[in-house]
Amino acid sequence: MTSTTNTTLAPTLLSRVRRSRSVLAAIGLLLLTAVVLTWAARPGSTGQLDPDSAEPTGARALARLLTDQGVQVETVRTAEDAARASATDSTLLVIRPDLLRERALERLATATPNRLVLVEAAGPALHELVGDVRVAGSVPVQARDPQCSQSDAVRAQAADTGALTYAATESAPGEFGCYPGDGEASLLLRPPRGDRPETVLLGASQLLTNERLALQGNASLATGLLGSQPTLVWYLPALVDPLDAATAPASVSSLLPAWVPWVVLQLLITGFAAALWRVRRLGPVTIEPLPVIVRSAETTEGRGRLLRRAGGRDRAAAALRMATRTRIAAQAGLPPAASAQAVAQAATVQAAARGVALQPRAVSDTLYGPPPADDAELRRLALALDRLTSVSAVPNPDAPVRPMRTPSAPASTDPATDPAAGPATGAP
Repeated sequence: MTSTTNTTLAPTLLSRVRRSRSVLAAIGLLLLTAVVLTWAARPGSTGQLDPDSAEPTGARALARLLTDQGVQVETVRTAEDAARASATDSTLLVIRPDLLRERALERLATATPNRLVLVEAAGPALHELVGDVRVAGSVPVQARDPQCSQSDAVRAQAADTGALTYAATESAPGEFGCYPGDGEASLLLRPPRGDRPETVLLGASQLLTNERLALQGNASLATGLLGSQPTLVWYLPALVDPLDAATAPASVSSLLPAWVPWVVLQLLITGFAAALWRVRRLGPVTIEPLPVIVRSAETTEGRGRLLRRAGGRDRAAAALRMATRTRIAAQAGLPPAASAQAVAQAATVQAAARGVALQPRAVSDTLYGPPPADDAELRRLALALDRLTSVSAVPNPDAPVRPMRTPSAPASTDPATDPAAGPATGAP
């Protein structure tokens, strides 16, 4: 009994998944990138100087330290909340004020805290919130002595300061420039002037972070600057404040989330990389089903007809000789750039191994001689070249053909009359 097995050529689910694994991997990478960018675009989600973050760049340790000293820490995310929460008995701490735009800065300037602390302020924020102070330069962040008489700096002594340095265009009584001092300070304290509260400019934010708070006098300086009032309003600006978003002209891009451009950029980069990868990939040879069966020698025959029609005996002879030389060199283990003498000698040795005696000079003329003058000479050249490489030697086309012996003719046993007969073994 013969069992029949049904074979299907339809692709299975596993084969489809294998063929699409690169596409699935790209889609997964894009989804992961979108999730990361969405998480990173949230206000304060990066953890940098966030009072709720325990990361090395966070500031939970400082917030807990201030809370233990009786300071109420209130975290806000918008300029409106920061201005509303600030009162005469509070300190307003602004992290990264350069993120704020025109409307948010104007609203923040109306706040009335007892002390305003700006961390790494520059540009429009410095001009709008402080006034007659400019950025003097930049220095490395390292432990420095205060070199001033301000009480908080004197109590803290050395602290990790640096980064931006400030200089006031007009000095005011009660103004302190510390770390390193001499008119350009990374810590500048300005007394109240007109409707502006007491302002503290801190050029480096590193001393507020979890990883550096316990070093040098960082904790003492940070708690002294931020813990002088019962309430600390900790303002972490978002990438786009609602006040600035409300005044911006409505457009398609303004209605999209902030992470959309980054996702589009990731898509473009991934698509370009995938295109390069697929272009450079060398996959298996694809076999295309043909409507008819084409003989393998058809191309060779067609090329031969073209050469014959064009009278290209020299090209045909050169092609035949090149193929023969290549085959002989490969069989003899010679390099492709072997000399003509070496190839001719190898052909002679190969012919002798098959029982065909050839002269090296004749072999060299066959492999490297002049082009044939007519079709008959081209035919003789082709037979001679085939004779050099074929397993059984091809007879000389110019030699006379000996007639074959008929089966009915008795074979002679006389060695004198028949050279092919063997010696006599005895009398009958």
